[in-house]
Amino acid sequence: SALKTGNTYQVIGAHLTGVQLKGPAEANGYNVDTCLIPLFCGGHVTPPVGEGPIYHFHKAADCLDNIAAQGAHGPLVGYAADGFQIFGFGDHYGEPVLDECNGHFGVDAFGNVTYHYHATAVHNRGGTMAFQPYYLGCLGPSLSRCNQTISDDYDSGADWCGPGCGADVCVQPSTPKEDLLAYLESFPSGQNWLDKYTINNYEIHTTLNHRHHHSGPHISKFFDQVAH
Repeated sequence: SALKTGNTYQVIGAHLTGVQLKGPAEANGYNVDTCLIPLFCGGHVTPPVGEGPIYHFHKAADCLDNIAAQGAHGPLVGYAADGFQIFGFGDHYGEPVLDECNGHFGVDAFGNVTYHYHATAVHNRGGTMAFQPYYLGCLGPSLSRCNQTISDDYDSGADWCGPGCGADVCVQPSTPKEDLLAYLESFPSGQNWLDKYTINNYEIHTTLNHRHHHSGPHISKFFDQVAH
């Protein structure tokens, strides 16, 4: 019935190759990992039903791009259905700090502060482990409202939200505040939009110095540590 109603198996975006990006679930409403579906390069072909067969991605297409480059921001891999960009693994300062939709505000691979998503290299085994989106958990920013997207009409009420960062708005640590505010000014609500929500403490950049120099983390303001 899912192939007939369209209430599951939604298209959430497009890869740069033109291949569709689908949600985490198969037509039965269960995520592709617990279904034990083999996904070479993160994708497979739909059954020959309706518009099928169509090759599409559910998970990161890790055979196509160097999306796991260490110490660098992941490259652009596609666009979400809302128009925001989707990048590969990693961020300029380590792992990306993501909201429930798998997106955040931060410096992207082109050096611009934007809201964007990150693909993740995860395997969701079910059970008590929190689900981690492969591409998107919802259309962001999540604003701690991802759970409002859960409906029995879609994937049997499955919760595809990510764990989030503990705040309504997630900003990658070491993101220049002035650049973030300038980006927000490009939208009708401007930078005052932030006043309505909680935000993670992105202005403090934490680094671990060599163990023989310090026994604990050294905290310093990001203004002194951002490299351009």
